[in-house]
Amino acid sequence: MIRSLVVSGLLLSLALLVAPAAWADADLQPIVNFPPAGSVIPLPAGSSSMIELTLFNNGPDVARNVMVRVELPPGVTIQYQGDERCDFTAVPIVCRAGDVPTDYQQGAPRFAFDLQFPLTDGRHTVVATATSDTTPDPKPENNRITATYTTTVVVDLHVNSEPGLLRIDPGQTAAVRVSVNNFVPYIDPKEVRVRFDAENGTIEKIEPPEGFTCTGGGATAECIARTLEAGCACSGIFTVTFRASADRSGGTAQLRTTATSAVTDYIEQNNRATTEIQRRRVIAVTTTADAGAGSLRAAINEANQVSSTPSKIAFEILGPVPAEGWFTIAPASPLPPLTAERVTIDGATQTALTGDTNPLGPEIALDGRFTSAGHGLELRSLCEAKVEHLAIGNFRDHAIAGLSDAICRDGSVIDQHLIAHDFLGVDPTGKVAWPNLRGVLLSSIGAGYSVTANVISGNERSGIWADRGAVRISENLIGITADGNAALPNGASGIYIAPRVGFAEVLRNTIAFHPQMGVAIARGADQIEVRENAMHDNAGLGIDWELDGVTPQRNDEGLEPSNAPILLSARYEAEPNRTLVTVSLKTGPMNGAIFGPAAVLDFYANDGPDGDGEHWLAGGSYTVNTNGDAFTYELSGDLRGKWLNATSTRIYFLFSRPPGSQSTNALGGGFTRTSELSNAVRVE
Repeated sequence: MIRSLVVSGLLLSLALLVAPAAWADADLQPIVNFPPAGSVIPLPAGSSSMIELTLFNNGPDVARNVMVRVELPPGVTIQYQGDERCDFTAVPIVCRAGDVPTDYQQGAPRFAFDLQFPLTDGRHTVVATATSDTTPDPKPENNRITATYTTTVVVDLHVNSEPGLLRIDPGQTAAVRVSVNNFVPYIDPKEVRVRFDAENGTIEKIEPPEGFTCTGGGATAECIARTLEAGCACSGIFTVTFRASADRSGGTAQLRTTATSAVTDYIEQNNRATTEIQRRRVIAVTTTADAGAGSLRAAINEANQVSSTPSKIAFEILGPVPAEGWFTIAPASPLPPLTAERVTIDGATQTALTGDTNPLGPEIALDGRFTSAGHGLELRSLCEAKVEHLAIGNFRDHAIAGLSDAICRDGSVIDQHLIAHDFLGVDPTGKVAWPNLRGVLLSSIGAGYSVTANVISGNERSGIWADRGAVRISENLIGITADGNAALPNGASGIYIAPRVGFAEVLRNTIAFHPQMGVAIARGADQIEVRENAMHDNAGLGIDWELDGVTPQRNDEGLEPSNAPILLSARYEAEPNRTLVTVSLKTGPMNGAIFGPAAVLDFYANDGPDGDGEHWLAGGSYTVNTNGDAFTYELSGDLRGKWLNATSTRIYFLFSRPPGSQSTNALGGGFTRTSELSNAVRVE
């Protein structure tokens, strides 16, 4: 990355005290407001600084034909020469202020210049002298001021280490990206040394930018470049592979980076950066027993007791592996809620120990058939809660309930509430229903939940019930088997989004075979984005806002759900191999939006006219036309015989638009609302 030099301008204001004069005639009296009298301004050699000159007349008479002469020391030049009142062709520079009265209602004459200093060490004094034709001046000795600057040949190295905070397992590695920037790029630092120091871990590898040679490793390593590219502010990126110690009791490690050069550094405080690496405390589950040492129940209790230490519950059950290929934990009563601030439960740790003994799915299953009530796992962790690679079924309530009801105290940016790669409502083969009440319940104040890459099928009610907060639901199989070959529907909708949900993204999921809607969105839910999903064979609509069937077109949407597009026709053109769709879309502004709305249209292909949006084809931006005039959208390929329908996602960005018109991320600062699916038209 090339960073341009920006040196803050230093303001020199030359002013005359406004006070009654005892003499006739005019009294010009420059006074230095900044810098304070007698001070010297230090600057990097080659930098610039602004000088501003304001003229006052203490009176009592008008000062006629006032001029200011600015004398520059050798090597100092003026960059800005746009003031027509000044003659820059000679030295000293002469600026004509005209007549200067004692009444400043119209403002006192003011001149501003950007001084450019040479690439040398030195002391530079600028002299400004004010004169006028009104003579004599009662105090000629105060008509002259000076400002002094010292310049030093320096560099300004900045070190940045990203991320600033990491969380990893004992003995595992993490990549840290370190940049070393020279914010005075026109001065060659001669030799740059970048030192890396590891604490409670080791430096495994460094991938330096071009021009650096690295030595060492383990606790300390150093990279040296003889010079940096001329005119380039940046050295590039160092990718450092850091391995945490194998201590399983938790703790903190650090990777510290320090940069130096052969040239004096202007500000040394920014030459250092640190990435803190938190090492998770590992709590092992070593038995399938419901209670006692090594049980999942005991592990949850231990994690809750060391709440402030990030913990990982790891499955390390010794063989032999049961004949079915997975280990089953069958609690007789509900497991305790997870209240630890940060906790991860990861069934893949069992796979790492005993191998991939169940190629169809997870090697750890939670079977709730012996419980009379309760969830499979109840997550109340405020800061981080992650559940991965488990099969959870046969519980009277939900497989996983995310119920955090407060905000994390430290607001760590690396925290996640994540449910991923789980089988919820099906056995570990992904083919047989193990029904829970629902697969997932999300009702959270604070960090939003991500539900990604799961199989959520076979449950009694909806696959996912988003009740409150912010959610991202992506790349899940909902209502079908893990192999995608057979129906295994949930008992209601695939996804139900309740009125208290303020943000939701439903992206790239397969949602099929449900007796109700694919995605059901209750009245009151807001900022819901539903895009690029495959929805088919649901008895209700693929997307149903307000749970009332097809929503009629509104003249003014305002804060209401988006109008669906109206597809007027679709035809195939062989020569460019494209399908042209004629579309009408009527939409309106949102009250209070600073920027006007835009829309993203998503098109879907279906085998019949009643398709829910079976196969996502393409999405593209469309500048909103509130009149609903028809326009043509181009899709690639031969789609003859298919039935097309589409959605419109309105995007209202209150502050700034995101990069790329198709990047709509509802959680990223804008308002998004995806419509229901349009009518279907057959491609001719």
